[in-house]
Amino acid sequence: MRTVHLRIDEARYRRLNDHLLPKRACMEQAAFLLCSYAEDEAIFTCLDTILIRHEQFAIHSAFHLELDDSARAQVIKAAHDRQCSLVEIHSHPFSGIAQFSGSDFSGLADFVPHVWWRLRHRPYGAFVVTPASIDGLAWIDGPEAPERVLAVKIGAQVLATTGLSFRSLKEGYHEPLRSQ
Repeated sequence: MRTVHLRIDEARYRRLNDHLLPKRACMEQAAFLLCSYAEDEAIFTCLDTILIRHEQFAIHSAFHLELDDSARAQVIKAAHDRQCSLVEIHSHPFSGIAQFSGSDFSGLADFVPHVWWRLRHRPYGAFVVTPASIDGLAWIDGPEAPERVLAVKIGAQVLATTGLSFRSLKEGYHEPLRSQ
């Protein structure tokens, strides 16, 4: 098993964190990272961010979100045009420990195969962040079998992921993610 990481500079991370977990957060938030992916290091490196605004959601609430069709197309096109991998990240502002929810797994099962095909088999990553922790999965070799993202490197700082989402998939608490 690979040890996958995400690298992001401190300024981008602060901006991303301010967007995803604002003071007095009342709804989940989302963003996408346009990343290069280095196979030899198994590391996504953030090149740019796309912060999703309220009007870009079809559903936007405290415990669920869904992009509208035009926002989905916009982020995929941005990654395609720059020949980048795409990494999604969303927040669970009311949770203590980061882990994808059942509806998150369901959304990933639909979205990852589509993006994998549209971006010509480029690796895809997904993260969930809470005020206290972060967790992540990465689809490196295909849309069916995600791998655990071990850590996020922010400058010299390293944030370890919880690993709970990967563990719940491996232990069968959620249906495996597969293309349909």
